[in-house]
Amino acid sequence: MPHYSPINILDRDVWRTYQKDTFDGAPIGLQVTGKRFEEEKAPGLREAVTTALQDFQDFEPNLA
Repeated sequence: MPHYSPINILDRDVWRTYQKDTFDGAPIGLQVTGKRFEEEKAPGLREAVTTALQDFQDFEPNLA
């Protein structure tokens, strides 16, 4: 396991309770924002993130 140094007590407590098998496949919330006066670019970024996540979900590593 890689070395881990919590940034505060709450971070340490959350890290201790994390169980990969419990959270694998759980939904997440992601907020996409843009620079000031460039908000019209946010939907394009959202599409790129969605596509990347779908590609990752379909990815099957070749472990042979």
